Amino acid sequence: MPFIHGLPETMRALRNLVRYATVLQRPVPPPDPPVAARAPGAAALDALLAEHGLVPPRSALAASPEEAAARAAAIGFPVAVKIVSPQASHKTEVGGVALHLTDASAVRAAAERMAARLKAHDARATIDGFLVQEMVDGLEMLIGVREDPQFGPIMAVGFGGVAVEAIKDVAIHLLPIDHGIAADMIFSLRGAELLGTFRGRESRDTAALTQTMIGLSRLFTAYRPWISDIEVNPLIVRARDEGACAVDVRLIPRAQPGEVA
Repeated sequence: MPFIHGLPETMRALRNLVRYATVLQRPVPPPDPPVAARAPGAAALDALLAEHGLVPPRSALAASPEEAAARAAAIGFPVAVKIVSPQASHKTEVGGVALHLTDASAVRAAAERMAARLKAHDARATIDGFLVQEMVDGLEMLIGVREDPQFGPIMAVGFGGVAVEAIKDVAIHLLPIDHGIAADMIFSLRGAELLGTFRGRESRDTAALTQTMIGLSRLFTAYRPWISDIEVNPLIVRARDEGACAVDVRLIPRAQPGEVA
């Protein structure tokens, strides 16, 4: 017979006991997909991500500010522009992101400014170009999968964007997951109310968020021997029935035997 000291601790224990009983009654998640025999090729990676629900916004690479302006006009305004450089892995920290640009001249000027800022930050920085993307409106979320050294493959979901480290509103679960587990993770977040009708704003497409989480779970499970970590931040969750958009996907390959990590 356990002894619990204090009413708050008792209520927390009872709540967790109810959750545990609910989990035991839930159907077992579907079996893991077959493990892929080889690593995904770089050329096929975007298609593989899209196949699992990680659909990117319309985008194009440009080699110069002038080309970025032309690419933006072809995509349609408004757009976002991000610098592409090995020295700008965290683009916002070096001023390498510009949002809500509404014409070609604004795109050109923004690309020139971010290139100058990066050079001022690191004179030896190399600039590979500029990524031009359509602006996607919605709620910024984060979803990610990785191999935990103690527990194995896990998934995290939370509120994303640049404030993710400050907010720390994240739910974590072992893989694989199904619709029920994904929904429980989403609605266990402290800010889950933001996904519903909030201050006159239309509710978010939680069905698309759930499906994207399941797709990422299946992708990582199938390619675990080849992939160490996948993080989508932000995943823009649009209004109900409008889907979700993987704006920024960071994938880390797993070091193979004989390779230097």
